[in-house]
Amino acid sequence: MADPETPPQSGVWIGVDLGTSNSACAIWDSTRGSPKWIRLPVIAFREQSGKLGRMVPSVVRVTEPSTPYSVGAKAVQEHKDATGDAGMLISSVKRLFGKRYSDLDPALLESLPFHVEADENDKESLQLVIPISDGNDKDDCVLVVKTTPVEIAASILKAIKEAAQEYLDKNKTKKHLDIPGEGLVRNAVVGVPAHFSKRHTALVEEACRQAGLDGHVSTCLESTAAAMAYGLAMQDSSSQANIMVIDMGGGTTDITIATKQASSDETSENYSSYKVLVTQGDDHLGGDDIDQTILDYCMQEANSLKDADTEPKGSDFLLSCRKAKEQLCDDSESKVASVGVAIGNHTVTISQEKFHALLKEWLQKAEHLIQRALEEFQKIPGSESISEVILVGGTTRTPSIRALIQSKFSGLELCTSLDPMSSVAQGLAIQAAIQSKLIPVHKLKSALMLDCLPHAIGVELPDGSFCEVIPRNAPLPARGSATFSLADKQQKGVTIKAVEEIKVNGTNDATINYEPMAREPFTFLLRRLTNEEMAAMDRRAIEVGMKVDAEGQFMVSIFDQNDPEQVRKKERFENMKDKDSTVKELSYLADLVISESGTSTEQFMLMGTLVAVFILYIAVRMAFNDPLILDGGEI
Repeated sequence: MADPETPPQSGVWIGVDLGTSNSACAIWDSTRGSPKWIRLPVIAFREQSGKLGRMVPSVVRVTEPSTPYSVGAKAVQEHKDATGDAGMLISSVKRLFGKRYSDLDPALLESLPFHVEADENDKESLQLVIPISDGNDKDDCVLVVKTTPVEIAASILKAIKEAAQEYLDKNKTKKHLDIPGEGLVRNAVVGVPAHFSKRHTALVEEACRQAGLDGHVSTCLESTAAAMAYGLAMQDSSSQANIMVIDMGGGTTDITIATKQASSDETSENYSSYKVLVTQGDDHLGGDDIDQTILDYCMQEANSLKDADTEPKGSDFLLSCRKAKEQLCDDSESKVASVGVAIGNHTVTISQEKFHALLKEWLQKAEHLIQRALEEFQKIPGSESISEVILVGGTTRTPSIRALIQSKFSGLELCTSLDPMSSVAQGLAIQAAIQSKLIPVHKLKSALMLDCLPHAIGVELPDGSFCEVIPRNAPLPARGSATFSLADKQQKGVTIKAVEEIKVNGTNDATINYEPMAREPFTFLLRRLTNEEMAAMDRRAIEVGMKVDAEGQFMVSIFDQNDPEQVRKKERFENMKDKDSTVKELSYLADLVISESGTSTEQFMLMGTLVAVFILYIAVRMAFNDPLILDGGEI
């Protein structure tokens, strides 16, 4: 939750589920005491009843460099109505979000209808080179449109913001909606998958800014948001429990395990609060992977026929494969035994049995992911069994996947009472209401969720090794520290490279990447010690502290154990804290705390000397290339 001293932002607050395949938006409605999944005109497909729809396809249609992108249902319809093949429908761009070119799977690149290359202006980012042609060959084009995953995401977010604004303008009074904020939609909490690093979430926030969300913008894990929606729906339950949320969407699968504890305050209303214990994620396990598997099978079957025209007709072929999957997953009374997918002048038939066989690889990946989450959970002292399994995301409707999950929890009935398509957006709307500070806390108590860190955070040393400071799955707000010895006790400062430890797909033996927590390392000046102080020590040690608050804001601090002035400040602080518990943490080191934005707490009071400090900072940065040594020996 946000700092209660921070004034609320103006404007309306919404929750946005920016999904790989589909997106949705919700808002808190105090009149009903629950989040409302709102209808989005133009960009969402209409429901069978004719009402405005709520699900927005996460697609844009690209035609010309100077033409704004169409989004969602409008983009799909325009693409169907277009004569010839001019224009391209771009989907599932979330799978490219925050990736470097070297990170990309060659099979994924081959499946895309456009080229992907390193961004000309930022080699750490991607650029999409989209050919606009009259044929199906992406190498035979009339013109080229260049864009980025962030710009595509910003287009979708902007369309959602504008559609939400239109809906609220027309319906707020008519439907007696009591929502957080007034006027324009300016603030948002956006869902992100568990594998996203700080770098990924920063790009999501950048996309929000480009979309015109100029107020408060933050992110929340999608599976955690679903757990919040579950918590509010089950607020009358007073028993303690451990819940597992399995969120399988279009591009990723995320798992959150949280513990529910009933209120111990007998004078208050019954409510439950939650604490996230474990998060796991796989960014190569979702509905898109199943679609591609069906497509590959159909191509293989069709190509085995010598005299058949088996040329697929552009991106429509992938949409046909997706529709076939949805028909095979339909568990209603009209469930089909098989479906046909047209490719050229041939039709490939897929039975339920064949569909299950095609899913074998993905079922194994899902089982391994669930098992890893359970193993992490079982390592927690005092952990008991899982008492509730909640299914979220459209891919959980696949019969084979549900059967697999049920086999892992044979004694439980899977919870499908939450709408798998809306629960993430509704949980994000709850989080937005909490952060707005405009909704009384007692109305949201049952949805309060203490999140945890999805990745370990620490210091990357000059030799490339990693020293963990805050462990993975630490509950937020989280903090930790580690002691280092300086290579030269006379050096004038120190630079800390704070990074996240990213295990690809969460496996213990997988490739590990280290992602920076900020654009630049954290640089600190050290007090110049006297000759007598220098002579009295063998090595100069510093304690590096790290903290992540409840909203994910990251801070780094240092404490020089050999600096008498800092030691005295710390002792005074400890004495003050014993007498007054409201004394702010680290206030004694205000000049040695830096947030991820690079701002120290004293800089606001030092504007008069900013130029001099900046010059000194540059000089120090040029001089500080001395390595850190972990206390007890060099790593």
